[in-house]
Formats: sequence, C-alpha cells, structure tokens
Amino acid sequence: KVETKEIYTYTYSTMFYQAVTCEWQGVAYMMLDEGFNYMLAIQDALSANKYQLVLTLLRKTKDVNILQQTNKDNQNLFHTLSLHAKSEEWSLTVAKSFLNKG
Repeated sequence: KVETKEIYTYTYSTMFYQAVTCEWQGVAYMMLDEGFNYMLAIQDALSANKYQLVLTLLRKTKDVNILQQTNKDNQNLFHTLSLHAKSEEWSLTVAKSFLNKG
C-alpha cells in the first residue's frame, strides 16, 4: 500500500490583494491613504484582473516613475499585465494607459 500525503502550497499575496479580490474598496483605499505602495497596488489589481481599478489608480497616481519600478522578481507593471491578462480589450486599454502615463 502506498501512503499519500496532501501537500499544501502557499501563495503569497498582500493584504491589498485580499481587499481587492474581496471587493473591499474602502479597505483598499484606506491602505493607499496610509501609504501602501502604488506600484504594488497596481500590480495586485492586475493580478486580480481588476482592470477598472488599475485605470483608476493610474489616474490618481502623481508619480509616473512607478511605471519604471520593479517587483522582487525584477518585473515592471508591463510584465505583470502580460502575465495576468485575461481580456485582450482590457489589456490593450491598460497598456495604452501605461504608455500615456509614463
């Protein structure tokens, strides 16, 4: 008899990502007001396929340098968009917004 064990994997996510996926917009905006990194917020919104939120965050962003920042894997927001794109129409809209902003 072969003994099997269940393997649990842990996927890292931020509290902002959790707020976005649970659609707790108030919590997400409070986190931004308290200093949560905008680049990470946009990355989390992209990962959660919340494209309208991405566009809103881009409009509210005063520092265009966030588009040049990279995450721990040395990926910028264009990388994140390409990795998590689920809708071609939204992906193109977001990519154009990135280009117009930066």
